[in-house]
Amino acid sequence: MIKNVNGWNGWDPLKQIIVGSTIDPEYFEEVKDVKLRHLLQKLLYETRRDIDNLKLNLEQAGVEVLSIPDNTFDDNPFTNFKNINEYYDKFSNEWAHLGTNGKTGIPRPLIAPRDHAITLGDKLHVTGLGKSVIHFITEHFKFDPNILDTQLYDGYKKIEDSQVGPIRTKGPFVLTDQWYNDHGMTDEDLWTICQTWAYDAPLVTRAGDRLVVDVTYRKNLSSWLQEKFPIYKQNHVAFGGHSDGIFCPVKPGHIITTDEETDYSLTFPGWDVHIIDNPENPLNNEYNMFKDDNGLHIKRWWTPEDKENKEYTNFIETWLNDWVGYAQESIFEVNMLVINPELVFCSNYNKGVFKYLENIGMTPHIVPFKHRWFWDAGLHCLTLDTYREGNMERYFDV
Repeated sequence: MIKNVNGWNGWDPLKQIIVGSTIDPEYFEEVKDVKLRHLLQKLLYETRRDIDNLKLNLEQAGVEVLSIPDNTFDDNPFTNFKNINEYYDKFSNEWAHLGTNGKTGIPRPLIAPRDHAITLGDKLHVTGLGKSVIHFITEHFKFDPNILDTQLYDGYKKIEDSQVGPIRTKGPFVLTDQWYNDHGMTDEDLWTICQTWAYDAPLVTRAGDRLVVDVTYRKNLSSWLQEKFPIYKQNHVAFGGHSDGIFCPVKPGHIITTDEETDYSLTFPGWDVHIIDNPENPLNNEYNMFKDDNGLHIKRWWTPEDKENKEYTNFIETWLNDWVGYAQESIFEVNMLVINPELVFCSNYNKGVFKYLENIGMTPHIVPFKHRWFWDAGLHCLTLDTYREGNMERYFDV
């Protein structure tokens, strides 16, 4: 096993990677509604099947796979429960995450380790709620703790002195509108809370001696990174979301993107840009709504089974609110995982993308992930590369 880390970009030959996990289907064994229980367990069975298949394909490509154990939550590696009732017995009055109806929701499994850390050179930089990542790197995978960089970004250093200070201990979660009204909170306060103690790692893209940083909401993230990692130069983008859902530098000189408006000559000067045509997204093909006691809401997620059972939708929107993202805006054709300059893993077929990859000497290989619109995660999200061959290189002349 490789015990150190190395990563200067997302296309050099991949040698080691962490793969996320989900929860045992038996977790929902005590749900009384038979059809609801079947749909929830089916979701977890199929998610686990696709993650296992991803691991197999990685190993066949010569990549060492480090697996996060099942039943691991995003921000706590020690909450290992056998079923939903055991979870509620312990955390129903303690957990800060609230569902749509103000009920205590189940925290998200550690399915997307990419959100929490990024390999920068010979360090693994933990960017946010990284208790689970830190635990598995040092205790489970037995890496040298010295590879970790846990300097936490703080977008609002004086947050404890402000009116929203006491909330910080509970974390950047979504509370009910009523809670905000009762406490006099504004939308600006919400952004303050969410930006206080972390940033998502996919806001940063590696390109040799350059970091491409999204500065839309975290205005001082660029200066913070420059101070902490002075060996890198920076280019900036302003997409307002995870960059790996917007563009993918597949190899030097070539970038694939969902965005038609951005002038990439400023961010990736001299690189050829392919814009994805006819992306697949079922949430954009129909007007998906769900209804609860508070009225109609636009759905943020989709599974093929969600029309079969109203209780299924209501359960997810109430209790699994943290499991889903905002898949309406997601185009997973771009969330690909480059194995090396000749091979790239894709979750689904897209004629234009595959033709472009083949024209630049890359082989696209489909590794399906059926429930990407539920988890709002593609193959890149499901993984965290810890070791790629190569060194810091210069890919831009300016």
